Amino acid sequence: MAMGSGFNQETRTGAFFMATLLIWVFSVLWKILINKRKELFPIVLGFIFYQSANWVIPKLLRNRDPLFVNTCVSLLHSSTTSASVLFILVNQSMISNGVNENQMFEHSQLVEHTWPWAFTTLCFSCGYFAYDQLDMLLNRLT
Repeated sequence: MAMGSGFNQETRTGAFFMATLLIWVFSVLWKILINKRKELFPIVLGFIFYQSANWVIPKLLRNRDPLFVNTCVSLLHSSTTSASVLFILVNQSMISNGVNENQMFEHSQLVEHTWPWAFTTLCFSCGYFAYDQLDMLLNRLT
């Protein structure tokens, strides 16, 4: 397309990422509502949690710069996820008190089993990535 057509590369890229986000949201909601995969609901909760943080942070810190707010929410995500992983590790260590700590990280334990709360944490974190992609698209953050 010609440069003067009003539909530049940035617009096409934004449209592409918005379309992929909408397809992903539709597929997740389809899985939850139609296929009755209720264990995926933390994705929605994660999105709502981080979007709420996006609305609260500018009011608390009195800084409305979209990049600053996005960075604060990113820090909240990394802190929340890190704390969740520590909780999962401590919980698994307490559950498997008869198992040697080295056995906890053996291939068979990691591949053939699911630790309690690990899937929930992963889904909640996926909600953040949906929030972040939408926030970056709406505020033109690159």
